[in-house]
Amino acid sequence: AGRDGEPARCLLFAAGRDKGLHVHFIERSTVTEDALKGVARRIVAAAEPGSGDDAPRFDLGVGELALLAGDEEAVRATVGHLARAGVVQPSPSPPDRIMGRLVGSWDGAALGECRTAAQEATRARWRQYRAVWAWVEGDRCRREGILRHFGDATPPAPRGACCDVCDPGLTPEPPAPAARSGRDLRAVQLVHRPEAEGELAALDEAILDVIAAAEPSVGRNRAVEILRGGRSKALLERSWDGLPHYGQFAHLGAAAVLARVDALLSAGTLRSSGGRYPTLEPV
Repeated sequence: AGRDGEPARCLLFAAGRDKGLHVHFIERSTVTEDALKGVARRIVAAAEPGSGDDAPRFDLGVGELALLAGDEEAVRATVGHLARAGVVQPSPSPPDRIMGRLVGSWDGAALGECRTAAQEATRARWRQYRAVWAWVEGDRCRREGILRHFGDATPPAPRGACCDVCDPGLTPEPPAPAARSGRDLRAVQLVHRPEAEGELAALDEAILDVIAAAEPSVGRNRAVEILRGGRSKALLERSWDGLPHYGQFAHLGAAAVLARVDALLSAGTLRSSGGRYPTLEPV
């Protein structure tokens, strides 16, 4: 669209629950120092001398290395860091194998270089995450954001309606929320609510929405997991990843979100069922 110079329409599909999945992938792809050491040592140990002056070669199963790195994605990221540090030279391999040549030494200097590369890769993913969501949730022209992303400094010059930021009339009406157990989420009253503004106020609203909508009811820690975009088996089996505000506060630490849940409990905005497995409900 757009190559012929004719008008085109683009639809943006985004939901707060997407954040939790994005955070999950970022955290899963983070390469730890233990993973770097484990994979590097295994490659060095497995490398067999080549013929003549050829460098030692290695051929290992991805599954075997995943036991050291955490998962297959971390294996490939680790091998990439080792290659950039000049330790290995990967070769084309089947999807389930890691093959290549050992071309450098695995020592403290190589570890330091790999550690730095892994940390920078994680920072880059978080920068991308923040940039995307700033574009999705921001108040600047979307067309301008796309142009800048591709390095085009030209001011947007649309021939018609530009985007939902420039022309809010383009925004479709949001779908009506599905009823859950007859409880109206907006009927929740913030009685005795502790003083809050800005993000804390938004977090309060999100906590109450999640607790009112969750079926079956959830406790303190589960509510925090939902708001931070957790991917536990229990959470997914109960479809709690479809609740409002799922993953919306993944950028906050678990302790910070839990502290706000406890503040609402102390203020009387929430109450606990008590018992061995206490759950929460709005007052």
